[in-house]
Amino acid sequence: MGGPALINGSQVPETDNFFPASFEENGIRYQSAEQYFQCAKACNVRDFQYVLHSPVHSMYAAGQNITLRTDWENIKVKIMFHANYLKYRQNPQIAAVLGKTEGPILCTSSTPFWNEKNCYILNEIRALIKDGLL
Repeated sequence: MGGPALINGSQVPETDNFFPASFEENGIRYQSAEQYFQCAKACNVRDFQYVLHSPVHSMYAAGQNITLRTDWENIKVKIMFHANYLKYRQNPQIAAVLGKTEGPILCTSSTPFWNEKNCYILNEIRALIKDGLL
């Protein structure tokens, strides 16, 4: 799940995993970090294609209705980091928005686990942007 993070008390829409920011990996175009994440759960081509071609408003639900990879719990945070890395790397205008922010990043729109992990991911990505490494 997701929602925009709060940075210095203001919502930053570009930090939402559902924010429409198209990027590509291995010849496949994803419409958002969340779509990439949900697709990565699939353990077979049929489920992957089902999620990939689900309408934007139901991709999260599609990802809840497939058979998960057996290693999913061990890799899901790395997958979300990679999804956001690709999102910001291939969308410099969005990276610039995050890179210009200062102060703590607060994520509150998901589960406690994902709120913590999304804050970690955004802080790491912002540091890469500020250091010119993304």
